[in-house]
Amino acid sequence: MANKVKVEAAEEEKEALTRKLIERRERLRRETEARRDLDIEKSLTEIYRDSDGKKIDVNRMKINRRQGFVFWFFNLLIFGLITIVIGLGVYYYMLYGKTTNSASLSLAINGPDSVTAGEELTYTIKYNNPEYVALKNATLKLEYSDNFIFIDSNPKPSKDNNNWAIGRVNSRSQGEITVKGRVIDKAKASSVILAQLIYMPENFSSEFKKETSASLTVRDTGFETAFEYSSTALVNQQGEIKMTFKPLEKNYFPDFVIHLENSSNFEIKNTIVSGRKLGDKTPPPPFKIEKIKDANSNSWLVSKLEKEENFEIIYKIKEKTTDQENLKIYLDTDVGGKKYTFLQKDITLGVMKSDLNLTLILNGSQADKSVNFGEKLNYSIVYSNKGETAMNDVSIMAVLDGDFVNWASLDDKNRGQEKGNTITWTKNEIPELGEIGVDKGGSIDFSVNVLPFSENDLAKDFKIKSLAQYNIGSLGDEGSSSASAINQDNRSNTISSLINSDLNFKEQVRYFDENNLPVGNGPLPPKVGEKTGFKVYWSLSNNLHDLNELSVETVLPEGVVWDDHNRTSVGTLSYDEGQRKVLWQIGRLPITVFRADAEFNISLVPKEDDRNRIVVLLLGGKIKAVDTKTNATIEKSGIAKTTKLEDDEIANMSSDGIVR
Repeated sequence: MANKVKVEAAEEEKEALTRKLIERRERLRRETEARRDLDIEKSLTEIYRDSDGKKIDVNRMKINRRQGFVFWFFNLLIFGLITIVIGLGVYYYMLYGKTTNSASLSLAINGPDSVTAGEELTYTIKYNNPEYVALKNATLKLEYSDNFIFIDSNPKPSKDNNNWAIGRVNSRSQGEITVKGRVIDKAKASSVILAQLIYMPENFSSEFKKETSASLTVRDTGFETAFEYSSTALVNQQGEIKMTFKPLEKNYFPDFVIHLENSSNFEIKNTIVSGRKLGDKTPPPPFKIEKIKDANSNSWLVSKLEKEENFEIIYKIKEKTTDQENLKIYLDTDVGGKKYTFLQKDITLGVMKSDLNLTLILNGSQADKSVNFGEKLNYSIVYSNKGETAMNDVSIMAVLDGDFVNWASLDDKNRGQEKGNTITWTKNEIPELGEIGVDKGGSIDFSVNVLPFSENDLAKDFKIKSLAQYNIGSLGDEGSSSASAINQDNRSNTISSLINSDLNFKEQVRYFDENNLPVGNGPLPPKVGEKTGFKVYWSLSNNLHDLNELSVETVLPEGVVWDDHNRTSVGTLSYDEGQRKVLWQIGRLPITVFRADAEFNISLVPKEDDRNRIVVLLLGGKIKAVDTKTNATIEKSGIAKTTKLEDDEIANMSSDGIVR
């Protein structure tokens, strides 16, 4: 509202100046015309009188055709007056005709769209005055997000780290201010910078303001991190939380702090660093983790992290006060006395109190873990009596809940009773379950496959939920025969297995393409000392989840030559001659691009040692991608390809692949 009043006042001031100038110009015009009429009349009087002052009879007057001094003086006078009027008009136009348009002043912030946490970045703030009127008292103010750390600027700030007194900005001129800083925050977090330029045009007495902003995203933290833990904790039984930190090529936190926020019911029994207890002399320098001596928190200082390292927290839940125990793990760093968190992991542990310690393990881990279509799932149920008496007539049940459990592939040497989505074992299948003594136990192993994917499965739930539970017929020598009801405390940990996207990789080496047209050249089968060329085809298909960091690579065997002639439908294909590595770099592959293809040429000139042998042409491509839904890394490999050309039916009709 205040700015509106100022603008209206400025407009009124401009209109008043305009009216004064018009009145002044009109008065000048009238005075000029009056003076001109008087001069003309005087000149005519002089012209029409003789030397004696008498009037001349114009009917009998002899006209002298030559132009005299008065004529030229009169014309020069008129020309001068016209020039003065034009000059005044130009002066008026230049001074008042070009007024400042606040909208035409430009203000922009140039900077990166994304950075790695802790990476140094530069913002360039540019301002441009395209008007004919200079600006005065210009000041620039920046506002940063809390996750931004100011490092330096050019020119230096006039006040704090976000104010610059620019002063005068000449007409038709521009300038810029560069600001260096860092953003430290969690992956996918945003950082915003706001710029405000306040100024006053020289022909105004009111202030104007221009604003703009820019934002960026924290691309990653500079780490590959993984957390493994059982989702269930048994009271007074040991559990573990394993953290894996692998620094990426761009990593700006060789030193950081791990904070564990927990309740008093959560007791840390020990910590293990890369397989050794904390306090041992290993792992060797320079990497180390040290407990920070703070009675109010569990914190560890990590120093000089240069490669993948593991950190395990061994814990115990003292008693069951609630059904869940909530933990928070923070990774942060200190800059100028302020803590910046760049990773946070929230962990919920289901607390159970049971005399029978029941643990479910899938593929060697108790933690939630993604799986692939068609993958074999190896389960193990570990049981142990931690009570004070023996347990009789124990039955143990495995529950595998999911649309993609291939029950036809079940492999169970104990031959448990399969029904619906469960397998049950009693003393009839495992005699040891008839009586489990104190501190006695065992394990039950079985496996089942994940069903393959088909396009008709898109409406299904791509997750398998697994757990184990038990029931007791009687307890020890007391002879209690009442069966206990199955409840939360009778269950094992639960493992949720999200199914990774259906990424498929097809690799072929051919002499003839699928249309039976030759794409290779030279003798077939290959001959010693002669060159034979082949075409390599790579094909990817994916339907379920978007993929990131997708790449395919292979190393050419000795003797096989890269012949270029490459083509891709997405991404880029390159060859590193020093490492003999072919790399297909795709990056992000959304499900809207359900197929991607690449091809390139290779050639072989067999040596005498290759005679009467089948020669390997490709060692098999290796594919790697990150599933955006499961956050798992998918890795697959092709098989070796030889001069037998296993994928080329036409070539196989005339060639056995043996070098001649």
